[in-house]
Formats: sequence, structure tokens, C-alpha cells
Amino acid sequence: LVATPGSNRAVAGYDLVSAMVSTGFQDHYETGFTLSREAVTGFSFGASYTFSRTRDNWLVSWSGDPSDALSPFPEDRLGDEWAEGVSDFDIPHRAVVLAGWRTPGRVPVSVGARYRFRSGLPFTPGFRPGVDANADGSGRNDPAFVDDAIPGLGQLISDNSCLSDQVGKIAERNSCREQANHALDLSAAVGLPVRSLGGRLELTIEVFNVASTPVGVVDRALVLVDPAGTMTTDPQGNVTLPLIANPRFGKFLSRRSEPRMVRFGLRVAY
Repeated sequence: LVATPGSNRAVAGYDLVSAMVSTGFQDHYETGFTLSREAVTGFSFGASYTFSRTRDNWLVSWSGDPSDALSPFPEDRLGDEWAEGVSDFDIPHRAVVLAGWRTPGRVPVSVGARYRFRSGLPFTPGFRPGVDANADGSGRNDPAFVDDAIPGLGQLISDNSCLSDQVGKIAERNSCREQANHALDLSAAVGLPVRSLGGRLELTIEVFNVASTPVGVVDRALVLVDPAGTMTTDPQGNVTLPLIANPRFGKFLSRRSEPRMVRFGLRVAY
């Protein structure tokens, strides 16, 4: 869905006119704690948690197309801009828990495990790429209007808490999130009896992502243009699109798992 070529140009003869202004900002704060016990032999453990918030007013264009970084509402009043909100880089919760055991002796053996967690990345409920609902020249930056009268949207609102307080409004920027990410790593080490190094040489093996949450490209389209419907235009030029709810909202368009990696090494302890 695109505008009639040339009909949406603000400056005749130019497809896109851009200007650089010093009104961008990003506010970030975080707090956290770390608790650990490190023992030469026996049981060791550690835990850390970080809480953070990041807000800004710059729209990231992952596609590299400058038009995708445009605000869909260029006439917003200063101080009340739709683009001011949760940053594309906002990850509010991050945590790591690790534990290990090490035996005494000239040939020590140690084993360990590490669990990692982070919040999912935020995204804006909108349309599928290529749908330029506001005719600004970008088919990737349009938020959806959360209308429970759209067929099937009532069920999506019930299933997604991020939509429940936005009914009857344009979806806020980055108001929904992908699922949280979990991962488990394992490690082991064996001391080598090398006299010249005093037994401080170790053979190590580490396995990353033994178990991990699937990741991928999430379907951010809240609504779809119904191919069986009819697009209408009233005498004032207002266009009405035939919309239906997207049953795959928030699910993977392209799914993959984090690669499982095995790393061998030699470590000298001091």
C-alpha cells in the first residue's frame, strides 16, 4: 500500500528533503547489585542483576532507509511528540547467576554453570513492511490504531497486555515487547601437573547456549490490509482501509536459536 507517486511530496521535484536539528536526546539510567563468593576450592557462586530504563526521541532505521526513521506524525507539537518514548535499545532487566565447584590437589578439577537472562526488545504495534498507511513515503514506520471494532482485534487485545490500555488510541512507540531471553552455559577445567608453572596451567572447555530461548524476527503487524475488502475514499479525500487483525502478532516471522558454541583453551592462573 503506497501513495500515488508524487502526490505526497512536500517540496515539488524532491522525493525526500531532510534537515539536521539539535533536538534529539536519550535518557538512560540503571542500578544493580552483585553478590559473589569466590573460593580457592569448594563451592563458589555469583549473582548480578541490573535494572535500567532508556528513553529517547530518535527512531532507529534498521533497514538503512532514511525515510524509515521519519516520525509518522511530523506535525506533533514540541514536548508532546509521538516519537518521545521507550528507546529501541531499552532492556529493563538483565541478570546472571553462576555457580562452580573446584577440587583440591595437584590436578584440580572444576565445573561450573552460568544462567543468563534479559528482557525482550521493545517494538511498536503497526503494519507489515511495505504498508505506507500515512503516505509519508516509508512503509515501515506507521503505528496502528488499536480499534477493538476491527475483526479479530478483541482477541489480540485480551491476549496481549501491552494493548489493553491503548484501545481507541494510536499505539504508543515501543509499547510491546518480544519474549524474554534465557540461556545456560556450562564449563569445566582440569589442572595440568606442569612443575615449572606450579600446577597453575589448566585445560578448559566451555559450552555456550546449551539451552537458550529461540530468537528471530517478530511479526510486529497488529493489523493487516484485508485483500478481500475494498478501500474507499470519501468526498473529503479520507481513505478507509479494510483492516483485519493479524493472528500472528508478536510471533516469529523468522525463527532461529542462538548458536551453540564449544570453546577449548589453556589458562594460566596467577
